Parts: sequence; C-alpha cells; structure tokens
Amino acid sequence: MEKTKWIFVCPNCENEEETEEEYTKEELDKKGLLIDAQRKRIIKHCLPCRTNVNRRDYP
Repeated sequence: MEKTKWIFVCPNCENEEETEEEYTKEELDKKGLLIDAQRKRIIKHCLPCRTNVNRRDYP
C-alpha cells in the first residue's frame, strides 16, 4: 500500500488539518487512530476542543 497524506478532522468543531508526513493505512491502524479510509481522514479532536472539554468540569 502506498503512503499518502491524510486529513485530521475534529468531530466536535469539524476543523480540518492536513498531516505533514505521509502514512499508510496500516501505520495508522498500529497507532490506534480512528480513520475513514475511503476519504483519507483521521478522526481526532483538535487541541482547542480537548482543552475546552477538560475545562468544563473545572470549578
């Protein structure tokens, strides 16, 4: 399988960002990432969404 660039997609805000390096589907499976192989997308929360989720429960 050939290496290609993938796109990170945040499921919360739908922000998209292209990966800097090229990966195969097998490499991403080994990393344990949730991927959409048909559209070459990696489902992963972006940094602002991760920090906002952590702050919601903070008093």
